[in-house]
Amino acid sequence: MTTLRYYGELFDSELSNMSLATLGVGARIAPQTSLDLVWRRYDQVEALASPVETGIRRTPNGVQRALGWELDLVLGSRAIPGLPIEAVLGWFDPGAALPGDDPAWVARVQVRYQF
Repeated sequence: MTTLRYYGELFDSELSNMSLATLGVGARIAPQTSLDLVWRRYDQVEALASPVETGIRRTPNGVQRALGWELDLVLGSRAIPGLPIEAVLGWFDPGAALPGDDPAWVARVQVRYQF
């Protein structure tokens, strides 16, 4: 019922020198409504201190490979014709390669009127 961002709601990464593991489960909770829970883990293939386009400000320390993990909960509904609704909750927990970084979160509701 909705679109999921392939690489996460918060961690918007380029994929050079990165490995990404994804686990997800989804359910249709009503005829036109779905709920998805997606977990992702981000690691560098080779620990580098170079900036990576990730959507976060911190630069990896170049020693550790673990960039962090993210958990997203996405609710999508098309139960009302012409009014698709999407609600997103996301949490990113930085890994050892981003020391001193605080966790980040996002909460977003999107309603589009279609005519």
